[in-house]
Amino acid sequence: MSAAHLGAAAEPATPPPLGMPEGEEEAPAAPRPKPYADATGIFAKLIKLLPLATDDEVATFERRARRFTRRLGPLSLGRLVDDRQRPILWYACDSGDHAALKILLDQGCALSAFVPIDDGMSPYEHAHRLGHARIAETLKSWAHRELADVMDDGPAAQRARHEEARALLRRPKRRDDSLAAVCGGGWAC
Repeated sequence: MSAAHLGAAAEPATPPPLGMPEGEEEAPAAPRPKPYADATGIFAKLIKLLPLATDDEVATFERRARRFTRRLGPLSLGRLVDDRQRPILWYACDSGDHAALKILLDQGCALSAFVPIDDGMSPYEHAHRLGHARIAETLKSWAHRELADVMDDGPAAQRARHEEARALLRRPKRRDDSLAAVCGGGWAC
């Protein structure tokens, strides 16, 4: 054996944490309980997995969410609610599961984040009340994107695009316009 290996072997082991007798090892952290394990209803297969504890559960949750969206159409997960009028996003906020939240937001659930349920609170307010600051911040950042999408496609934006198109049609035709269309903008055709 080399001297480096002998030196490493002679090094003392790291002491156990305070309060733990020597010779015992720390037990791995217990998995978080699954509060919705007995759930029933339209998206029960998804919420039974919450909170997501392993990479396999994350992959299964994402696969099921995509399958759900593929079968029922885009934004379907965001529109559906359970018997208490709670969207699936509420469950991710309730369990404090950031991985599930991001998957659901990617699947079109962002608009349901700010819609109050029968109890009077939206999923965003619920996460805030429970102290899930990271979840609340993520929802807040997605709200800006969703609001921009709605504003870009709202009635005012549609009227503006319509008026712009009408103005182009009313403009007198010029020789330059037809040459640009034929030659791709250059005069060398």
